[in-house]
Amino acid sequence: MKAHAVYCLSCWGHAHQMSLNEWMKVVDAFEEDGVNQVYFWLSGLFRSKIYPQTFIYYGAGMDTKDTHELIKYVQKRGMEFFLGTGIFAWLGLDEMVKIYPEIEAKPKSFWSPEWWSYGLCPSHPKSREINLNYCLEMADEFSEADGFYLEMRDEYGPCVCEKCNKLVGDHGERGYGSSKASFLEELSAAVWKKHPNFKFVVATGYLQDTGEWDTAYYDWILRRKSDSRWSWLNARWAEKYPGLDDKEHPFTELSDQIIYWSNKYYLPVMDTLDDFKKSEKCSNYGLCYTFEPGARWIE
Repeated sequence: MKAHAVYCLSCWGHAHQMSLNEWMKVVDAFEEDGVNQVYFWLSGLFRSKIYPQTFIYYGAGMDTKDTHELIKYVQKRGMEFFLGTGIFAWLGLDEMVKIYPEIEAKPKSFWSPEWWSYGLCPSHPKSREINLNYCLEMADEFSEADGFYLEMRDEYGPCVCEKCNKLVGDHGERGYGSSKASFLEELSAAVWKKHPNFKFVVATGYLQDTGEWDTAYYDWILRRKSDSRWSWLNARWAEKYPGLDDKEHPFTELSDQIIYWSNKYYLPVMDTLDDFKKSEKCSNYGLCYTFEPGARWIE
């Protein structure tokens, strides 16, 4: 496998209180395990100067300087560091709905907890402006990083406002999928102007009822099949994706760089090895497992 990744969710429970020294010890263990990519969650933890209200983890164990040191520490050990953030949802970005209620996704989703928003509409101009500025500020601050890990809003369910729900093609394409694709296009172009070596890993492969199952979105991904700057984290081990020919196609044909996400917690060693074997059958590119020290649920 080319990508042996780990997704660090530093946002749940008391994980945000972990210090730089504690994370360094974790990184040492990653090095021993042969990890070569670290996706480190920063939404809500990043101290944005443009949108200070998105910083929600008071009492956080690391500040901006510590994050720079962690990136350096990871890279010195031969691993790539990816800046983890939500896109149109997740933690700090949800706070922006309190200031701009018009950007909230509509209608209210089936999933989101009552104390969060229902995510941001990917078609609303202000929502796109906020997401773009937030990501660009993060990239500028941590320009030494290797790229972004992007968690799209799809677990929140689709936005079905007039723009998002509108059919925009002859094969079931809707504004929701087209808006997500065009935002990734806009974001990557803006990032590469200043940081041409940045790479992107994007969570995808969610279920049909999340609204992610959109032919326009998947066609955009397919057209980047051999672009080494893009990798796609198959978050739910999807086996098919929808094509513009109105047929379903093997997910393995979508990209040359598909990474399978072992998003389970407290797994016995043998179960982890089983996931490696399964991912090897699906893709020769990679597997990502999860390090979530603050998880409050056990599968």
